[in-house]
Amino acid sequence: MGKNYVLSILILLFLSPVQSLGEMPCGEARIVSGASCKTLRVEFNLSGCGGKPKGLATVVCEDDQARAQWQIEDHLYVIPLRELSAGVWAPVGSVRQYPKNWNPDLGKNANIKFRVLPTPSKPEEWPSIFELGGHFRFRAEENRKNDFLSERGFSSLRLRLGFLLRPHESASFFLEPQANHIFGNLLLQPATTSVNAPVATSGVNQDPNLGFHQAFAEFRWTPQWRFLVGRQMLAYGDEVMVGASDWDNPGRSFDGVRSRFEWGLSWWDLFSTKLWESQSQANGSGDRDFHGTYMSWTHPNQQIELQPYFFWLRDHRSSFQQLFTTGIHTRFRLGELELKGEMVGQWGQSAGQQAWIQLQSKRFTSWGVQISGDGFWASQEFNPLFPSVHTWLGWADIFGRRNLSGLGGNWSFQIPQGPEFNVRVLHFLRTHTSAPVYGADGSTVIQQVSSERQSLGTEWDVIGRFNWLAAVDVLAAASLFFPSEELKNVTLNRDWLGRLELSIATRF
Repeated sequence: MGKNYVLSILILLFLSPVQSLGEMPCGEARIVSGASCKTLRVEFNLSGCGGKPKGLATVVCEDDQARAQWQIEDHLYVIPLRELSAGVWAPVGSVRQYPKNWNPDLGKNANIKFRVLPTPSKPEEWPSIFELGGHFRFRAEENRKNDFLSERGFSSLRLRLGFLLRPHESASFFLEPQANHIFGNLLLQPATTSVNAPVATSGVNQDPNLGFHQAFAEFRWTPQWRFLVGRQMLAYGDEVMVGASDWDNPGRSFDGVRSRFEWGLSWWDLFSTKLWESQSQANGSGDRDFHGTYMSWTHPNQQIELQPYFFWLRDHRSSFQQLFTTGIHTRFRLGELELKGEMVGQWGQSAGQQAWIQLQSKRFTSWGVQISGDGFWASQEFNPLFPSVHTWLGWADIFGRRNLSGLGGNWSFQIPQGPEFNVRVLHFLRTHTSAPVYGADGSTVIQQVSSERQSLGTEWDVIGRFNWLAAVDVLAAASLFFPSEELKNVTLNRDWLGRLELSIATRF
């Protein structure tokens, strides 16, 4: 999936982000895996720095900040890393190039910061008490994926600002307002007690709503134990079961509390969230809650990673219903290959199972070629909970995991000093022919067909990315879904369904 930003302010001293002697912004970075600073794996793409190859950087963890760096020949490349929520990381801005053995002060070249006086224990350092960061994304899209019939074209934007206040080393507060809007989208306002009236938001004196994507306080009882309370993102493993779903325009957040204990390369989360609150109303019937625990153990050589978990979905809104989910996410590095997988079992309200596996090569050749293959299987009654399906189940975003099986292949490469391309092919099957398939939101995306044939169709995705103006990422993607003959003749009556997309994003 990826993860990034944060903020710093005081009233005494203001250090604006100025460019140091010998410093030059260039290149990109992405977080490959990891949920704690010590387990982060960060890949650099230095094509904007004179055609340098891709490679894994070294992550440096310090008390109040982290950075990824890579030294090649006569230059050092550095980018700050920020933890957006417990276990959710992202790089800040673009990679910066320095002369060899240069020791950059990242505090002057990362986010906008205000600082306090030097601490007695570390007089040479000025820890920030307030940081400011953000993210902007514009996306234009044309698709038929919503109902498989009508053409839908629209443009959307998302602007987030992050404000982190750290008045003390044991307490911090994070606020992330979000402007999430589709151009020309109508706003529904109550007209009567039962009917909403559509109101325009463009060209009139009416603004769309502004909300908070995250708003939480974090307290550190010890250097290893912290407690978060408020609205926050949850993202575990490869987000097969619980993810931030950040590709969607609003993304996903949870209202709740979370405790995280970290030791060495490992960590353990215990959380409780409120999904639906009805008892605040006089006629409330009950709530819907989501609780769980998630542990990550990493071997000291970082070649093996095991992540067992247990989730409890509890619904009291009508009749009392419960769903228990247990599973394990694994990662093994086998020389030049990496093997990832996840197995899940459920009981209670329904009994479901899910399995997913991926085998991926390291990057090779001067073009950074990488090849991977994956397979997935989910039973008819499987509840996917809160996943991020975009990366794993196709960029057309047609299917969710329930009653879905299939195989996927991926091939990526980068033209030296040019854009990066990714080609993904997926073939989808119904696990049980007696039931339909579903979307990520639980709706039936394709009506049930009585035939015993399992094949649903094949999807081809082609994605191109390149860095523009050193700090702006441009992405263009095309997705084509070719339905099976059965679906084409009985349900869809067309040869293919498509989606085109162009997005522009920047972080600071």
